[in-house]
Amino acid sequence: AAVLPGAQTLTFEALARRALACRFDLCQFEFAAQPWRLDRATLRRLRVPIALVAASLVVAVVGANVQWLMMARQRDAMSAQMTELLLNAFPKTTVVLDPAGQMSRQLQQLRLAAGEPSPDDFLALSDGLARSLGPVPANGIAALDYHDRRLEVTFKPGVNVDPDLAKRLAGNGLAGTADASTGKWTIRSAS
Repeated sequence: AAVLPGAQTLTFEALARRALACRFDLCQFEFAAQPWRLDRATLRRLRVPIALVAASLVVAVVGANVQWLMMARQRDAMSAQMTELLLNAFPKTTVVLDPAGQMSRQLQQLRLAAGEPSPDDFLALSDGLARSLGPVPANGIAALDYHDRRLEVTFKPGVNVDPDLAKRLAGNGLAGTADASTGKWTIRSAS
């Protein structure tokens, strides 16, 4: 105060309050704030969050593995049950690769052997087409071609096929699509 006339001495509390109010951080070296530095105090504060993150990761990994094991056991049990059902129904089956597919093929062969028509046979497809024609005249069909389990229908020139034919076909268990370039309809079984 003797060297500088008019100077006042400030207490430490007043200096600390003014330093906090200042927008510039003039601290250097070990007094400077270093949030990227992991010292003991920072690690002590982050101990609980780090432990929670580690515990949640362990719980997630264990839970995913337990669920996978349960689903694998369920898949194996279902596969064994399907194989047993196939072998009980068709005991002459020697190799089982796809139990569901083999069962459906064997049942289809039994239906054909019994004389029951398949849903994608010519008679079933043409019967469904006849029931689905609606306002389209039956004598308006020029040709019916059956190959690869589908029926191709060519209408005579000048016959107007209404747009609801596809809906009526679907109502009878068939799927029909029209080729825009040729005007042919391809009809398949929807099953």
